[in-house]
Amino acid sequence: MEEYRIRYNQWLNDPYFDENTKAELRALEGNEDEIKERFYMDLEFGTAGLRGIIGAGCNRMNIYVVRKATQGLANYILKVGGAQKGVVIAHDSRRMYQEFTDCAALTLAANGIKAYVFDALRPTPELSYAVRHLGCIAGINITAMLADSALRYDLTVPLCRYYSNHKNDLPTPFKALQIGDVFRADRPQKGRFRQFTQCDIDIIGDPSIMAEIELIAATSEALHRIFVEVGVSGFTVHVGDRRILRAMAKSAGFDEDEYDEVFIILDKMDKIGMDGVRDELIQSGYDAGKVEKYVGFFRMFREDETQDAAAFIEKTCSGCIGEEAGRDIAAILSAARAMISEDITLKFDPTLVRGMSYYTGTIFEISIDNYSFSIAGGGRYDRMVGRFCGQDAPACGFSIGFERIITIMRDLGWKENSDIQKKAYLVDMKSASGRITDVFARAAAERAAGVRVIVQPLKKNAKFQVETLEKEGYTHIQKVYGDTQLD
Repeated sequence: MEEYRIRYNQWLNDPYFDENTKAELRALEGNEDEIKERFYMDLEFGTAGLRGIIGAGCNRMNIYVVRKATQGLANYILKVGGAQKGVVIAHDSRRMYQEFTDCAALTLAANGIKAYVFDALRPTPELSYAVRHLGCIAGINITAMLADSALRYDLTVPLCRYYSNHKNDLPTPFKALQIGDVFRADRPQKGRFRQFTQCDIDIIGDPSIMAEIELIAATSEALHRIFVEVGVSGFTVHVGDRRILRAMAKSAGFDEDEYDEVFIILDKMDKIGMDGVRDELIQSGYDAGKVEKYVGFFRMFREDETQDAAAFIEKTCSGCIGEEAGRDIAAILSAARAMISEDITLKFDPTLVRGMSYYTGTIFEISIDNYSFSIAGGGRYDRMVGRFCGQDAPACGFSIGFERIITIMRDLGWKENSDIQKKAYLVDMKSASGRITDVFARAAAERAAGVRVIVQPLKKNAKFQVETLEKEGYTHIQKVYGDTQLD
C-alpha cells in the first residue's frame, strides 16, 4: 500500500482524530488524487512560516498540524531551558484563527510553558515588540502562516523605537528619511515580494495637517521626477481617514470590536469588487442589513466620486463623527495641489483602508493606471510611539516601494543608462599601499565628473577579478602598483 494511503487510513481510524475530520476524509473516497495531495507529505515550513490550505490531512492546515508544529517548538524551548520565559501568540482575523491560537496556547501550557495571548487582532510588529518587551523566548503569529520569522516587517516600528529611546535629544518635529530591506509573507508575484526595499519619510512631533501636506507633496514630487523618465505623465494620490472608516462602520450598526475584521474585508475591494465585499461580510456572519447599509455607502460614493469628504460624511455618518476629519482632508488636498505637478490627481477615497491597524487618522496611497498594486502608502499613527515609552507622540509617514517602481519602469521600457563610463582601480596592497590616498582622490574627482568608479584591493586571482568586472560593464580597469601612473 502506498505511504499516503497508510497515512489516510491512520487518520480515518485513529481515535486521536475528531469525527468532523474523519467525515471530511470519508467524503474523499473515490478521489484518489485529492487523497494523495493531502497525505503524500507533511506540511513543511518555508521562508514565510508554516502555510497551507485549511483542511484535513497532514499536508493541510488544521489543529493537528498546528499542535505538532507547536510541540516541536516546545521541545526546543524545554531543551534550552527557556520554559519560564514564555511565548507570545498573536493572530489576525483569518479563518480558524481562534482554534489555531487556542491549540498553540494549550500545547505550550501542557508542556509547562507560559503563553501570552493577545486578546484582539495584532500586526506582526506588535508581536515582535511584545516578545522583546516581555523577555519571551519565542513568538507565534497565527495569520496566513504559523510562526514569526522575526524579520523586520517595516521601518515604522523600528523608527518609533529609536525615537522613544532618543526623543530628548531629537528636534521637534523630528523628520526622518530612511531606506531599508523589509520582509513579508506574500506569495511572490508581479509587484509582490517576500523581501523588498522600502523608502520612508516620516515626521514625528507635528500634530497638525502640515505633516500630511508636506509628506504627500514630497512623495508625489519624487515619484513625478522618476516617472518623467519613462513618459508617465501622472498618477493618483488617494486620501482617506481611519476616523471616517470607523464612523461609517458605526453608522451601519457594527460593534466596535468588529471594525478590524470588517476593514480587512473592505480592503479587498480592489480585488473582489463591491459585491465580493458584501458577500464575504455576510459569509463571515455579519447581519445582512448592516452589511447592505455599509456597502451602500460606497455604492453612493462610486456614483459621484467628485464629492468631497464633508459632503460624503454628511450623507453617511454625520451623527457618528465631528466636522474635523472632513475639514482636514479638504485642507490637505487643497494645499498639496498647490505644491505638486498639475498632471497628478489628488482625490478623497473613503474605500481606502491601509492594512496596518496602527493608523489613527489620515491615510494615503498612490496608484498608477493598469497596475493592481499601490506604489506608495502611509498615514498618521499617533499612538505608536506611546507603546514603547508610555507617552504618545503625533507621527505621520509615507513609504515608497522601490521594487514596484522598478517593475513599472521596466515595463515601460526604462533601462539603466549604459552610456555612463565605468572605471575600476585595483590596488596592489603590498607595493602601492602608500598610493591609496592618491587613488581615492582621483576616484572622487572622476565620480564628480560623472564616471562610475570603484576601488578594490588587487586579488591573487587578478584574471578572474578583471573578468568579473568586465562582465559588470567596467570598460577601463587599471592595476595600481607602486610606480603606476594613474590614467
